Amino acid sequence: MDTRYNTICRKMSFVILAFNFYFHSHFSLIKKVFAPNLVINLVLILSASVSGCGPGCEIREPQSEISLKINGKGSSVKDTDSLDVFVFNDDHSRRLDSYQRMASLNFGKVGIASRSGDKIIFVLANSGMARFGWYEVNCYQSLDKIFVRLEDESLDSPSMTAAVAVSATDNEAVGVNLKPLCCEVVINSIRCDFSGMPYSGEKIRGAKAFLMNVNAEFPVSGESSGGATRLINSYHLDERDVGWFSDKRLIVQEFSADIGNAPLSDKIALRCFPNCPESETVGSPRTRLVIEGDIEGFTYFWAFPVGEEGEGVERNNRYMYDITINRKGTTSPDKDAEAEDVTIKMTVEQWKEKDNYDVMF
Repeated sequence: MDTRYNTICRKMSFVILAFNFYFHSHFSLIKKVFAPNLVINLVLILSASVSGCGPGCEIREPQSEISLKINGKGSSVKDTDSLDVFVFNDDHSRRLDSYQRMASLNFGKVGIASRSGDKIIFVLANSGMARFGWYEVNCYQSLDKIFVRLEDESLDSPSMTAAVAVSATDNEAVGVNLKPLCCEVVINSIRCDFSGMPYSGEKIRGAKAFLMNVNAEFPVSGESSGGATRLINSYHLDERDVGWFSDKRLIVQEFSADIGNAPLSDKIALRCFPNCPESETVGSPRTRLVIEGDIEGFTYFWAFPVGEEGEGVERNNRYMYDITINRKGTTSPDKDAEAEDVTIKMTVEQWKEKDNYDVMF
């Protein structure tokens, strides 16, 4: 009788786990904050507890509860989409152990059921859960097959991930840092200097900046295959591609005024996913930053590859530009600007720590 009872309990536990996984939207909710002066600490404490399944039941594998403690700091609080937490077994199969999604900000603790043993905790912020089928994730390797779409990203709340290995027997906290999957292209300043040209004194009117040859998809695992998974704005600003964006400012922005001799500092920031082709070809081009504007009634373009020479754009990098346009550009964006056309000062830095999230486990 006891053996039969134990068998029934084990089967019921699997049913409950399956129910929790497929109906994860009924879990407690959390909202994360994304703001320059905000730091969120998530403390995951693994505390083992032993429970029986009934009278005479043999004690089985101890269960653990992962407790998330969220401490928010900062003067500016912005809403976010969600926080997804996956717990995988840290063994050769790396099977999914438990999952929980949170979509509202609550300061305190949220428990996540998990079996004991060595685990890998994977945290994904701002996934936009409605866009994904988490039922496809049954092991850690499955994350390579789930992609984030640039069209669904937000300037305020980019998709960010982190992973950490933990053990239920560990009492000390370990820390990881949630980092954006995307990279950022920032125009710190832009001006024109047409000294010595027949059109000296002219301004660039109706100017805008956009990204071209953009990788629009990236796996949530953060593992890049090199070149673009899906290319948009291929060799021009494609209004059909831009039309799919929930926030068009991610890929194209207009300058606040005409570009003249005095530096214009709009701090335009555009976003894209990593694109690092081994060698640039027509079918696998590098991502480019393009300035478009009118001089004397004609439209010109100044296009150049983003990043260091011979390299692509990488995750969690900021490419900072100060640009001086020296003469008229090309009549088509698919041709790079000549060295004499534009003077570029570029620096590359990682996303500042204050713009990320410190996650403590």
